[in-house]
Amino acid sequence: MKFDLEKEIRQWKRSLRKHQGFEDADIEELEDHFRSKVKDKIDGGMDAKAAFETLLATDFNDLPAISSQYTVQRSKPSLLPDLLSNYMKVGFRTFVRSKNYVVINLLGLIIGFSSILYIAFHISHELGYDGFHQQADHLYRVNTLIERASGQINYPIIPPAFGPAAKAALSDVEDMARLRYAYNVLMRHETRSFFEDKVFFAESSFIQMFSFDWMLGHHKRALDELNTVVLTESMAEKYFGKANPLGKIISYNNEIDLTVTGVIKDVPTQSHFSFDFLISFDSFQPGPGSLEPLTSWKWLGFLTYVQLKPTADVAVVREEMTGLFLENNQSPNNLSFNIELQPLKDIYLSSTHLSNPQGGLFKVNKMSNLKNLAAIASLILIVSFFNYFNITSALMQTRTKEMGIRKVFGTDKRKIFLQMGSETFMTVSLALFFSWMILFFLNGYSLLQWEKRSLLTALFLSMVCIVTFSIIGGVTFGVTFSGQHAMNLLKSRWTIRSNKPVSFARVFLMAQFGISASLIFISLIVINQINFFSSKDLGYAKDGVLMVNFRSQEMNEKRQALKNTFNGMPEVKGVSFGPSLDGSTSGGPIRLKEWPEDEAIQIAYFGIDFEFEKSLGIKTLRGRSFSKQFSKDSIEAIMINEKLAEMIGLENPIGKRVAFTNSEYEIIGIFKNFHFKSLHHEIGPLALKIWLGPPRNLMIRYQTQNIGQTLRDFSIAWQEVFTEEAFPFDYRFLDEQLQAMYEKEAEFAKLLKVFTALAIFLALLGLFGVSSINIQQKIKQIGIRRVLGAEFRQIASLICKRYLITAILGVLFFTPIAYLLMNKWLENYAYRIDLHVIYPIMTLVLVAMITLITLGYQVFRIMTVDPASILRDE
Repeated sequence: MKFDLEKEIRQWKRSLRKHQGFEDADIEELEDHFRSKVKDKIDGGMDAKAAFETLLATDFNDLPAISSQYTVQRSKPSLLPDLLSNYMKVGFRTFVRSKNYVVINLLGLIIGFSSILYIAFHISHELGYDGFHQQADHLYRVNTLIERASGQINYPIIPPAFGPAAKAALSDVEDMARLRYAYNVLMRHETRSFFEDKVFFAESSFIQMFSFDWMLGHHKRALDELNTVVLTESMAEKYFGKANPLGKIISYNNEIDLTVTGVIKDVPTQSHFSFDFLISFDSFQPGPGSLEPLTSWKWLGFLTYVQLKPTADVAVVREEMTGLFLENNQSPNNLSFNIELQPLKDIYLSSTHLSNPQGGLFKVNKMSNLKNLAAIASLILIVSFFNYFNITSALMQTRTKEMGIRKVFGTDKRKIFLQMGSETFMTVSLALFFSWMILFFLNGYSLLQWEKRSLLTALFLSMVCIVTFSIIGGVTFGVTFSGQHAMNLLKSRWTIRSNKPVSFARVFLMAQFGISASLIFISLIVINQINFFSSKDLGYAKDGVLMVNFRSQEMNEKRQALKNTFNGMPEVKGVSFGPSLDGSTSGGPIRLKEWPEDEAIQIAYFGIDFEFEKSLGIKTLRGRSFSKQFSKDSIEAIMINEKLAEMIGLENPIGKRVAFTNSEYEIIGIFKNFHFKSLHHEIGPLALKIWLGPPRNLMIRYQTQNIGQTLRDFSIAWQEVFTEEAFPFDYRFLDEQLQAMYEKEAEFAKLLKVFTALAIFLALLGLFGVSSINIQQKIKQIGIRRVLGAEFRQIASLICKRYLITAILGVLFFTPIAYLLMNKWLENYAYRIDLHVIYPIMTLVLVAMITLITLGYQVFRIMTVDPASILRDE
């Protein structure tokens, strides 16, 4: 007589009820454990009868003793209710039986949780800028908002006379501090000399208003005296090594000897601007060519921070400051003027409306970037949940008999919900544990290095994920089983094609692919926009140009000798002196001589030499370029770009005289527009004039096959000219400098590529897991089809058709939404790519390809199995 394993297990189970130590939950646990052991022995090659009898003779040979152990255990206090503890054990055994799919589920959740926690840390870090200052809530930067005939100009700088006047006149201003950026200057101590780009002249009140960590010196008096300087820790080590720098001398541009009076720790990364040197403000002297003194109300060139009293009404103070300014500056160039008091904590994320001087002096970001990252994190988490839901739903179809037995023995709906929720809790908790381990690895292993705010945010999100997933998992899967009749569950391998959870599963799988497709589409747009920045014609030749720091008057005295030396080198195709081309410009109002002052046009201008246009390949469209043959060109000639010529409005402005920077100039030529700022901005009006004083940069155009050797040759040539002075050969490549203007976009693109790849991987994990389970359920059908002669194409259609259609529907539904979002995003750029139809087509093709590759592997795997062995196993 054939051995009936199910019948024998049922009889054995009934025998357990004779022992008082076993309750219903215990019997269900023992049955589940017994079945797991039987399956393991059968998988190991033992037949069903031998496996059953072996277990009865070994593990379950003394049921009274086992019953007594349960009674004793139940009498002990437990941290978990017995039923919940039972559910945990059953869940663990379920994990062991389906370990491959559990690994897929865990991997999907780990990716999702790691992504959202990492992005949460990043966003929390960005939101915390400048919060480390003790008086941060009362500190404001004074900005100027000016409307002129040529448009609106917004500056984070103000005239030097404003700060002292505001402190003296306004009772709500508790303190104020002015700073002046020193551009890129040469700092020297003995034989160590370097060009430094983080140097400021600062009033002593600055280091009292702001909270920086002091290492040496008296911070309240460190900048009180003339020609004193405060260094950061890294600069102190750079120039003085391990020696105590207090009282020692460091030279500023070979012009001023500064005495070191303090050392502070390096400025935290969460500061909207950073510095390496703070020089006493009284040491600042307007250089040659400056148009205004430090008592000026016209010279927009000074950062000014104010500290307001806690009781101050910011709106009232702003109006009072605006009135104070207008009392002292009645410029006819300004159609309107307003002061903006920008809270210190808002500067980093709310300054895109302001000009950022010196090509990015301040760190800035957009709140929209953080919102985009938060949206991406949410999408990743949703995809992760869909992945978990789909695979777990498919696995539930293999547990119908277990749930049928539970229902027969009286398990109610509440207990089913509790069991499903507890299993979800276990899975989510384990995934979060590994996610935190990944964060430990990414953050240097030490929680002590993490910001308290970021840590609390991540912990809160973890708790939200655990609670939310457990509740949703318990309710969703509980409803799946509680709505089925026990006999239906016991009779067959329950399929729920007509049940709602299956339709939800398909919708979720479609959403997985739709979200992944959206991220693919967004990535394509962002990456192509970044590439557009790199490849767009800027109106001048940016490749093969070296920008060398060249600032001091001493260096300028040998500019012609240096130019002759470089021009004599075969690799050099042009040498000129001029601006930094880093987005920074000087500016001022310009007007035709016969125009009234209130019609002046606000423009940017560059001071250049006679070879500038030739070196950069700038085209002159009308008139002529600057020439040494015309002696007046270095004094009263000016060239304007097409944009400015258009704004002037004359058919032929050549020869016209204009008033500019308190002087008169003659327009001698019009040059073709070129991008002198980043591509975030439209090309504005620009003028060029000759400047023979110390320039900002030496520009060397070169052509070489061996850039390393060429740079060494340039360095030697440099040292031959400056034989007596230790001026460093400090250079950067122009194309790399220009690319730095798009640092935030590039950072966003990198993050987007990573998380898009993760979303695709999650979608494929879900597809692989669900399709594997469903194929296993259809294995007998596939085996019969193959025995009857079904071809590869027919089997592939049976397996792939449904999932491929689902993936394509996801793409078609979600991509239009992504299209609208990216069209809105591109509006932030004055120059941008076009949203061609090729992008959604590429997205659809990519999703279809990766779907087919994943399913193709499943088909290949099933086609390599002997159909006879499939049917024999069944």
